Amino acid sequence: SPEGMGGLEGKGERLGASAHAEMLYERYIFDVPKLLDTVAIFLSVDSQLTARLATQVFQSQPRYWDDLADSLPPVRDALDTASLRLASPLAPHDAGGGRSDSAAFLRDIALTVAALVRALPG
Repeated sequence: SPEGMGGLEGKGERLGASAHAEMLYERYIFDVPKLLDTVAIFLSVDSQLTARLATQVFQSQPRYWDDLADSLPPVRDALDTASLRLASPLAPHDAGGGRSDSAAFLRDIALTVAALVRALPG
């Protein structure tokens, strides 16, 4: 077996679907931030391959759906904070942590969420 695989497959043997799903998750080959970044970066490069990758990861290891759901409250809180900064007349326009940072953060989140929605089937 390849270095670091822990003997999950022997010479000439293929990794079974459940072992593959377990290894994918337990070895942190992907996690929600990596999946989001991968989809956001590569969907415009090869949408079919990126969508297939994202779909297979979520289908083979359903625990990623739970992880995605668990990531939503902190993202919601960060979106609320960024929105408040943008709405505040006291927020600095160009200083670190000001409106430009908040606007860039909101843009990045919007693009990432849109890419994930496009990549995963209905």
